[in-house]
Amino acid sequence: MLVALSGFASRNAFAQQPGLTIRWDAPARCPQQNDLSERVRRLSGSPIAIQGPLQAEGTITSEDDGRFHLKLVLRSGGLASERNIDSRLCADLTRAAAVAIALLLHPDEPLGAGVPGGEHSGDGTRDSSDPSATLTAPADERPTSDGKPAASELHKQTHELEPAHARPESPTKPALHGEHLLLRAPLAALSVGPLPRPEWGISLAAGVSFANWRLWLEGSEWQQQDVPATAFPGYTAKVNRATLSLRGCRASRFSAFEFAPCMVVALEHLTATGAGEGVAPQPQHVNWLSAGVGAQGRVYLASWLSLTLSADGIIETSRPRLAIGGVGLVEQLGPVGFAVMLGPEWIL
Repeated sequence: MLVALSGFASRNAFAQQPGLTIRWDAPARCPQQNDLSERVRRLSGSPIAIQGPLQAEGTITSEDDGRFHLKLVLRSGGLASERNIDSRLCADLTRAAAVAIALLLHPDEPLGAGVPGGEHSGDGTRDSSDPSATLTAPADERPTSDGKPAASELHKQTHELEPAHARPESPTKPALHGEHLLLRAPLAALSVGPLPRPEWGISLAAGVSFANWRLWLEGSEWQQQDVPATAFPGYTAKVNRATLSLRGCRASRFSAFEFAPCMVVALEHLTATGAGEGVAPQPQHVNWLSAGVGAQGRVYLASWLSLTLSADGIIETSRPRLAIGGVGLVEQLGPVGFAVMLGPEWIL
């Protein structure tokens, strides 16, 4: 009983040890302050005389993607250090906080020790954003086993963590660097102009990316449209249109989103056939070039997949006239066209 009481007393003595203050805020399903204090006690061994008061303030929050984020602020005298770490398990973040506090409970372990390239500002305040560096002390400064945490234990605890800068890419924040082959298929397309009525279509595109540039070759097939001859009731031109486009874009990245203005050059192909009483259908073909500007927006869903939306405004360099021989003019195509495409993009 005396042994048990003495162990209980040592735990309370450590938790209430003058010079050390721990404030801990975490979701209910995560380890709480008592768990953190006990872990620090085990890592630090016997109570240690601290040079100056040490304050530790830790907050764990749950992110939208299911991960947990730890913000740990350590203060000693006029110095301060902040760690920010992400992990899939909040227990890992509690272990990270315990390691950081235990490393600072020794006179030879100054605040921020082991931070390569760290600098102190003029007012003695230091802000570190590299969690892996701030948690790993140099080998010659790690506590020994004489009542202090073993170096191998602290090293193991530290490297079990998942630093924010080294974790695998989040699905919402993939990187598209270097050269990649790109495929957009299938794309749902809507065109307004140059034909009289809007027309739906399907598109596919193949492209390459290099740095911030995107180069695309797109093909679109539009649904057949019947254009009635308003001046000659009963007569119609049946029109089929296809487009082959070359698009160049320069992208700007905003987190998981990307926006890219584009230049577009397109080859238009039109096939028309007359229909009506006494008309012998004879398909006629015409080709012309068009050019314009557009924009692409995308949201990255994974490192290999994004959802894209593009919108183009096109100026037609030619305005073909639809006419039925022996009847007369049916319609003349418009001078401009607008197209919108939506669909997945596969990053190869």
